[in-house]
Amino acid sequence: MNKQELIESWNQEGLKINPRVLDAFRKIKREDFVPQEVKNFTYVDTALKIGYEQTISQPKTVVLMLGWLELQQGNKVLEIGTGSGYNTALISELIKSNGMLYTTEIIPHLYEQAKERLRNYPNIEVLNIDGTKFSKGKLDRIVFTAGLNQMPSAEYLNNNLNNGGIFLAPIGPEETKNMIKIVKRKDRLEPTKLGIFNFVPVTH
Repeated sequence: MNKQELIESWNQEGLKINPRVLDAFRKIKREDFVPQEVKNFTYVDTALKIGYEQTISQPKTVVLMLGWLELQQGNKVLEIGTGSGYNTALISELIKSNGMLYTTEIIPHLYEQAKERLRNYPNIEVLNIDGTKFSKGKLDRIVFTAGLNQMPSAEYLNNNLNNGGIFLAPIGPEETKNMIKIVKRKDRLEPTKLGIFNFVPVTH
């Protein structure tokens, strides 16, 4: 299956994809972010192993999550779990050159690989740290690409998100997680459940 065939299969399925996300998906080459041994499966709609018990997420999951994030040009974003760097590249394309993306990868080898792949993206800073402890002022978006066991505290969200900011993460005690989107308003936090997904757990 190639990229266009994958997109057509989503159309037949009735999957609603944000047009800006779809444009980014067309532009960024997933094959540049998958290991050589699985390149033949680049546009099969499945997660692929990238080593160290980590995966590059299923393309459908990636485009859905990016749509739920409602990324805008100029956003300041934190991605926790760089992994292959593919999702990172897509976010970079969506926030454009006036945006800034901090992405964290705690596994040294994956960090080095991703940093090399993303070296030509000027609006990305790749960090080899535990992203749950990252602090660099308030953000417009926070996204976890690995599963959390429990909901973040209200204190964490209020301290790290601007008003109107969005937090998105797969959350739950097992491998099967509920995708949770939380929007920060001036006077409240608004959580929404978006469906069940399988994710590897976040590494600390």
